[in-house]
Amino acid sequence: MDAILWAIDKRFSLPAKYPKGHGDHFKHWLKREHPGALFVPVQRTSGSRQDLAVEGAAAVFRNTKYYVQFLDEELVGKDNILQANLYTVLTSEEMIALCRVFAILHYTICLPMRFFAGNSHSIGV
Repeated sequence: MDAILWAIDKRFSLPAKYPKGHGDHFKHWLKREHPGALFVPVQRTSGSRQDLAVEGAAAVFRNTKYYVQFLDEELVGKDNILQANLYTVLTSEEMIALCRVFAILHYTICLPMRFFAGNSHSIGV
């Protein structure tokens, strides 16, 4: 899952921090095709936090329809192996199921645990 998150961040990063990515083009496409859409960017794809995969998978699950539609339009008449691979992975039922499970884990376990860890000084007072 970490490699998929890294590939998505490189390809669709809105600040366009990866030179070979399409973040700027994707941002303009998203505003044109889906004005007012709620887009949750994948953030912090590198590091050693254990909840990195579940946090990123929630964003990928939310944005998959935008990623797939953009890649589908971009791949017409072009031979880009990396984009074709990302399209194949994002449309596979296994990846959609994995992202859904990780999103559920993120919202039901990780976020409440962060709340309790951050407020442990005021609990029981």
